[in-house]
Amino acid sequence: MNEEFDSSERLGNKGFYIALLLCICVIAVSAWIIISTRGEEDAVLENDPQVYRPVMDLEDNEYDKIGDVISITEPDIVETLEPLPPEESGVVDLGDTMQAMTYTQPETPAAPAIYIWPVVGKIETPYSMDALVYNMTMSDWRVHDGIDINADAGAVVLAAAAGTVEDVFADDLFGTTVVIDHGSGLRSYYANLQAQPNVSVGDTVTAGQTIGAVGNTALCETSAPYHLHLSMSLDDKSVDPTDYLPKL
Repeated sequence: MNEEFDSSERLGNKGFYIALLLCICVIAVSAWIIISTRGEEDAVLENDPQVYRPVMDLEDNEYDKIGDVISITEPDIVETLEPLPPEESGVVDLGDTMQAMTYTQPETPAAPAIYIWPVVGKIETPYSMDALVYNMTMSDWRVHDGIDINADAGAVVLAAAAGTVEDVFADDLFGTTVVIDHGSGLRSYYANLQAQPNVSVGDTVTAGQTIGAVGNTALCETSAPYHLHLSMSLDDKSVDPTDYLPKL
């Protein structure tokens, strides 16, 4: 019985060592496989420019994550360069350029210094924009945006001041009309002229220059004596011509 027990004990010890050896072999093979696989992955990471293996030094590198791939932006290389002269560096001195680019508001022509009466005569109907005056031709009461200066038919009409002829037209109510731009927003309107004025659009006139003759073309004032209908505006607002003409 003792011999059989000793034999069984020896067989048990051998089985234990065999099992231990097998475990060691399995562990060694597994370690070899893991190391080999990691080596291949490292080789792929090193050879692939689009894949970067993260490093712990974050001061010299900037990282951008796109999807599941981490890419690196190489740090800028800063070089210290000596400044070049302006003619070589392409730097432009903006002093003169900015001065040339500065917008200069064009000067508004000054209003004329000399005014004269375009015709001499009695003021038949005065300027009246605040109160209604009776119009015999139209048989109604209305404002009057100018002055009606009595004059003989065919009497010469003069420019009240220097300026440029802006328009010549036939108005439905006031007949043949000449408009002169005197600058600074001031305009004068000469209506009830004969059909053919002496000036055209664009003409430059001086104070006292003939521009037409008294007619009877103003259909809204045919009942009044022959006259010149003179009106003026400043910045497109009606003004009293007698505020500009010399006092008689």
